[in-house]
Amino acid sequence: MQIIPLKQIPNDEFTITLDAIKYDIAIRTISDVTYMTIIQNNVKIVDSVRCVPFRPIMPYAYLEGDGGNFAFSTTNDELPNYQSFNVTHILLYASAAEIAAVRASGV
Repeated sequence: MQIIPLKQIPNDEFTITLDAIKYDIAIRTISDVTYMTIIQNNVKIVDSVRCVPFRPIMPYAYLEGDGGNFAFSTTNDELPNYQSFNVTHILLYASAAEIAAVRASGV
């Protein structure tokens, strides 16, 4: 897994290339709730998905395409909040190979 560095600001947009796939990511905060939009190679995959700790941002495997998936890791199962980004709230990326290995193990 790879840690994706985030800015500690309530609304942010950035582009990152992972596993040769371009991701355009928008993070929005509305009433202390974090939402994420992901565009993969110019195709919108998810739009304003509520971010919950330890849950894939792309909720269904078919949305991953040839790429991986993102999830937040937080302390004490707190909802992700921009004020704690890169401190106790970390955005993780699991590659397609890592996800396939977990699925194959039955975990």
